[in-house]
Formats: sequence, C-alpha cells, structure tokens
Amino acid sequence: MGELSNSFLKRQPDIQPGASHHSPLGVALAIFDQADFVPAVWLTLAPLWLMTPAQSIAAFAVRVSVHFAINVIGYGIGARKT
Repeated sequence: MGELSNSFLKRQPDIQPGASHHSPLGVALAIFDQADFVPAVWLTLAPLWLMTPAQSIAAFAVRVSVHFAINVIGYGIGARKT
C-alpha cells in the first residue's frame, strides 16, 4: 500500500517504472521513493503504537540513507545499472 501513492505520483509526469526524471519534482519523487512505505507503516501501527513526528522523520531519513548506500554499493559492484 505504501508504494501506491509514489507510483501514482510518478506516472503523472510520465516517469516509467524503474526510471527517474532529472527535475526538482523527479528528485523529490526519487527521495520519497526510497522510503515511501514509512507513512503507511506509521498509519498501520497507529492503533498499537503512535510514532511521534520526530520518530517518523528519523525513520524516513535512516531508510533513505541506507537505501541510497545500498544502491551505490550495488552500482559499484555491477549489480545495478543505474
């Protein structure tokens, strides 16, 4: 479910699956794409545990950072092409 909003937003400017767009909107969507499930998890867990906005931002930032590092490593070892 967390992926649906980002996928929808990427299709509006006609960004294809797996592709990126080198514009301010494209960069923002690429960053959001790295951790777009965090808001969905926040809402899903709300009945059991309510994350503070600061915790949600921290989770988003950590997820984006780790995902970016893994992408760079993957590109460096040839497992990714972009």
